[in-house]
Amino acid sequence: MNNRKYVIIGLLILMVLVVGCVSKEQTISEETRITQTEQKQFVYGDSQFIEWLVSSSEVLMIDTHNIADASSKIDSKGAELAAKKIKDDSTRYLEEIKKFKVTFEYQKTLNEYQYGLEDIQTAGKYAESGNKNINPEDLKLSTAYIRKGMEHMALVTQNLEAMNQ
Repeated sequence: MNNRKYVIIGLLILMVLVVGCVSKEQTISEETRITQTEQKQFVYGDSQFIEWLVSSSEVLMIDTHNIADASSKIDSKGAELAAKKIKDDSTRYLEEIKKFKVTFEYQKTLNEYQYGLEDIQTAGKYAESGNKNINPEDLKLSTAYIRKGMEHMALVTQNLEAMNQ
């Protein structure tokens, strides 16, 4: 009977230890999940913003080139698809830019880039519908918005150059 009592006490202690370890593991797992969620909400740091800005700009330059190439070939379907791509890419980048928290020094650059993305997104929308429906007014609007977007991109470049002097 005494042996059985010690076995039961031993099992209870083991259960307490196992439950404690599992509970601690769940707490660590929960803390990790919360931290990962927070990281998805914000990407802190100017350097991450600059890396993202460069890579997203490269994609948009390719998109813009594809629209111009299709338009020069009078390929309305190709231009429509390229316009949809730039619209979709700029829409995605407008969502991603919300995740950045930059220092005051980079805030003006971030804002200008966001304005440029908004104009490029609108240009993509008009270019897509203009090519799809053969609508010259939409194509004119698209051109106007691309120009505005490029003006914002030029200001982004000026801001970055000024900071590096």
